[in-house]
Amino acid sequence: MATEEKKPPRLTGAAKEHQIGEVEARLYKRRADTKVHAAAVGDHLRTAMTSPYTLAGAAGLGFAIAWWYPRSKAEPEDADRKDGEDRGTSVLATLMSGLNLAGLAMSLFPTGAGTAGDDADPR
Repeated sequence: MATEEKKPPRLTGAAKEHQIGEVEARLYKRRADTKVHAAAVGDHLRTAMTSPYTLAGAAGLGFAIAWWYPRSKAEPEDADRKDGEDRGTSVLATLMSGLNLAGLAMSLFPTGAGTAGDDADPR
């Protein structure tokens, strides 16, 4: 004989609303419990992490890691670069120099900041 699949009984509107209400209540309770638990863990971590022993241990661990993993070697100088690779840097340096020169010229020759009859030097 072939096994017949049993379908769940059809629920009426009121029964569906009741089931939805039960699921919502469980979700709200679980969320509230999670918030209470997270607050308790946060308070415990906050008090534990501000302990002087923990701070000293963290600093010591940081120094140990810095000693254990030394910095990588510096990249070789421009000997390995091909022509044109640093063209953007030279353009940027030229633009910055031009802006610097313009700022210098503007500071040497200030505009009339005072009234028209004021002959005092604004510098």
